[in-house]
Amino acid sequence: MAERGKEKVPIEGAELIEKYITELGPIPERLHRNFRLIRDLDERSAELQAQVDEMCRQQMEALQGKAGQAKQARHSPEDQALSKSIQAMQQQIINMAEEKMHIAAQVYDMVDLHIRNLDEDLTKF
Repeated sequence: MAERGKEKVPIEGAELIEKYITELGPIPERLHRNFRLIRDLDERSAELQAQVDEMCRQQMEALQGKAGQAKQARHSPEDQALSKSIQAMQQQIINMAEEKMHIAAQVYDMVDLHIRNLDEDLTKF
């Protein structure tokens, strides 16, 4: 034990506090960066979803106008290209959602690891 003024402070406790200050210092910045990434992905996916909604509306209007026509006329190359574009954009939205889940899992794991380490050290202390 070391003495500071009139109180005795265990060296292990002081070292433990210093360790946590060092380890936990960058966490707020990491959390902020990860949450900002999730927000950016949310915004991009919302924009894409709005585009998909509009494209679907256009496709439905075009198909309703061709309702009485033969099947081949209803599935023109333009309609097929629009369908492929919609599918590709939907896949991008799914990929962004998966990326958001991955980032969220990383954040959870990081915080959980620090909490488990703190719990473990507190039982030792």
